[in-house]
Amino acid sequence: MISQDYSYTKKIPSFYLETPRSELELRQSQTCGPRQQLAHRYVRLGTGLLLLGAMLRPRYEAIMEYFNIEGLFEDGDLILTAEGGIDYQTTRGEIPAEVAIRVKKYHIPVIVLAGTIGDEAEVNYDVRINAYASILQRPSTLAEAVAESE
Repeated sequence: MISQDYSYTKKIPSFYLETPRSELELRQSQTCGPRQQLAHRYVRLGTGLLLLGAMLRPRYEAIMEYFNIEGLFEDGDLILTAEGGIDYQTTRGEIPAEVAIRVKKYHIPVIVLAGTIGDEAEVNYDVRINAYASILQRPSTLAEAVAESE
């Protein structure tokens, strides 16, 4: 019997603990595309790290623990930041969006240089990213861009 208990606050979802790994992978390969399969792998990795006592937290918070970059914003005139690809997911915790949110009070423009510009990238204006641009010289696939960079 597979349990559907998904209480993330105090314990690991029992579905992952009770289902053999091979059965999980078989189900995922039959019902999920490559991106979903990758997401499932990250869930399993996160679950394993939680079992070992790790603490999950936002990337920006972890970076700020070691580097006080917010102190650099006060005297800035322009912030350039980079991301492999900018799209609708950038606003969900990616570093460029987190930087833009933090510098809003200083009224400093934020420009993102990205490898690719993906779906619905314009939502990044909502978090006060002022501009974004692709650094690729021409439209190309990821494989072509990587090959030309070397």
